[in-house]
Amino acid sequence: MPQGDTHVAMSSWIAVAGLCGWKFRLGLVFGVPGSGGLGSLAGLYVHKVLARSGGAIERVWASRGSQSEIATRLDREIEPIRGETLGEWKRDLEDRFELVDFEAQELIAGARLHGMIEGLAQYMVGRSPPDRILTELQITNTTAHQEGRVDAIFEWPDHYSTVDFKTYSDDEPRSHGYDHLQIVSNGMLANYRYGRPELDFTNNELLVVYTGGIYLPRATDRMIEKVVAARSYVLGCLTPDRVQTITQEACYRCERPEACGYYKDVERLHRSGQLPESEEELRRRIWHRRYAVLDFRQISHRNKFIVSLNDLPTLEKFKILETGYSMRARTSDGKAVLLTKKGGSRAFLDGDLIRVIGVEKDKPTLACVSFNGSVVTANNDGIEVTLSEHTASDASRQLTGLPVAVMRTEIDLTRRELQALDYIQRRAPTQIREIAQALLGED
Repeated sequence: MPQGDTHVAMSSWIAVAGLCGWKFRLGLVFGVPGSGGLGSLAGLYVHKVLARSGGAIERVWASRGSQSEIATRLDREIEPIRGETLGEWKRDLEDRFELVDFEAQELIAGARLHGMIEGLAQYMVGRSPPDRILTELQITNTTAHQEGRVDAIFEWPDHYSTVDFKTYSDDEPRSHGYDHLQIVSNGMLANYRYGRPELDFTNNELLVVYTGGIYLPRATDRMIEKVVAARSYVLGCLTPDRVQTITQEACYRCERPEACGYYKDVERLHRSGQLPESEEELRRRIWHRRYAVLDFRQISHRNKFIVSLNDLPTLEKFKILETGYSMRARTSDGKAVLLTKKGGSRAFLDGDLIRVIGVEKDKPTLACVSFNGSVVTANNDGIEVTLSEHTASDASRQLTGLPVAVMRTEIDLTRRELQALDYIQRRAPTQIREIAQALLGED
């Protein structure tokens, strides 16, 4: 079993840190809540539609045609997926927000999806159809301590494309900006999946599809160095014994001046010994608690390191992973899948959080096709699983012909506790801060 640090840097975190180390620390270390925005609401819907459209893209691409013909057919193929996703998206927004203009958001989302379809058609025309399209592919490289969810991978026999769907705004991607950093980071994970050195992009084309077309960024030496340095910085920030408090990368224009200014001032006064004694004590206790939370976050990655370092018999012995499953059917409501196994499951119970893995030949286990979900029921025939992001039909498409393994996983629930610590340190009234300081204690 693995020992030591099991912290993981997410590709999105790496991209943020590559632009501004303080911006990364505000959200993922200090716990400053995100600002969000109306544009992201429409983007969430468009992203879900595209994530479920791998089969539609495969069919349209295989039929060939001009750019306009491809776009028209793709729009028609995606329409049922769009309708299925719309009600789900609206219910999600009702749960999260009190007041949302759904009609306005639907108009924005429709226009943005149309732009993404045009961008896909622009890329597809004149290119041979890939052997396979994978969507929302989670890849974990425990050797590099990095993880990411790649929007799509287009596979050909001798090369592949790492794809990012830029749905959160209509702005064109910028060279050396966030989107460039993130897709280089995800491209490194794709290289790991295909057994190549993570920094070798020889057969890996990077593609960003956005509402205005396509962007084909290059993984230059400078960008690779920047991503690797940002990853090291992120992992240093998450690990107390090698914590990094200074970064050379900073925003030209601060997006959170109040929070950023507050923590910069506190840390500057602390280093110079000018922080008042009461504030110094509160800072010390909150940092102690903050790193206890960050350390606890490792639990959500623990099983991934166990899987990467042990053979299948050992993993099955300790009930971390079970092999021998087959995907036999989807349930009648289309929201769950049935995974059958002779003799049933010996490792999982109702409600367990799991990762369903389609075991691919010559691929690292945690870079294979996989889907997160939870066990609805476990019986002598196998398990019924509700998937978190994918539809049952798309999961079935990607798992076809693959032996299936199921591993135990965990969920990260530390964000809210970090946000509570930020509130106590930065915004709480004096009386609440005094009570909180007493409750924080020494542990």
